[in-house]
Amino acid sequence: MKITDLHIYIPDGLMQHALGSADQPRDANGRWSGGSADPAGMKAHEINSELDRLDKVSSKATQEMIDAGRGYEKPSETRTKNDPLANHINSVNDRSQALRNEVTRRMGPNNNGHLPPGRGFGPIKKL
Repeated sequence: MKITDLHIYIPDGLMQHALGSADQPRDANGRWSGGSADPAGMKAHEINSELDRLDKVSSKATQEMIDAGRGYEKPSETRTKNDPLANHINSVNDRSQALRNEVTRRMGPNNNGHLPPGRGFGPIKKL
């Protein structure tokens, strides 16, 4: 049996969502550091998706730190450094913290770091 080439069509918008669009922050090495949308205006599923993606990016950045021989560094030490890897880690941590602060603002202090699915936890509307 001969297997022909397989071609899969992926719409542009879907691929950009999976990889992060070109207008989102990237460092000199092309690493994504999180979205640029204001967390206060984001929907619950958008915050959850970005937090999940940032967790993966953070794990990869931590492995890069270990591979670079800097696995011993405390986050407070990394915060003071100005090299590309430290800048990437700092921007990922800043974005994660901004999103988690929004989760806390919407749900209160006793939360698991993600918004529950469904209605009722979208952007807070101004009265």
